[in-house]
Amino acid sequence: DLSVAGSYGTLYVNSATGAYEYVLTTDIEGWDDGEFETETFTFSVSDGDDTLVTQPYEVRISGADDQPTLADVSDGAISEVRLSGNLSESNLSGTLDGQDIDGETLTYGATGATADTSRQGFDLSVAGSYGTLYVNSATGAYEYVLTTDIEGWDDGESETESFTFSVSDGDDTLVTQPYAVLISGADDQPTLADVSDG
Repeated sequence: DLSVAGSYGTLYVNSATGAYEYVLTTDIEGWDDGEFETETFTFSVSDGDDTLVTQPYEVRISGADDQPTLADVSDGAISEVRLSGNLSESNLSGTLDGQDIDGETLTYGATGATADTSRQGFDLSVAGSYGTLYVNSATGAYEYVLTTDIEGWDDGESETESFTFSVSDGDDTLVTQPYAVLISGADDQPTLADVSDG
């Protein structure tokens, strides 16, 4: 039947039985390691005749580190266009979507990545069997670049490059998401050289 509003929660007291309960009313999910606050209250008891007898009561509220999250990444595809020298490409570049509720700076990467600034806008790369995956460790931007000539691949010939993206807040283990690129060939018309007239 009594309550005291604190800065982060409310203390409830039953004046007849002495039962009490502290209820947190603040969302502390975004509090990181080392972040804490202390709520201070003073309980009292009275027999109706003398001065109040009191005792202090404190509630320590502490945060903790939360792992970041990394959204699913759509797989990429490269396919040779039938009877053409052109390529059809999809989902070969984008930006990784990492989130950290603690507000910490995130670092992006990929398993097996090494420092590489040869491609503008990127500082990491992973060499695959048929191409190279580039990653910007600060922004999460990525791009897969085919380095193999697949013009000679026929219908039904395909290979899959598999990679693993990662994000880190610097505290916990890496959070990862898989990424694959399907590379497919197609039928090309044969050629016939000019024939000299007789």
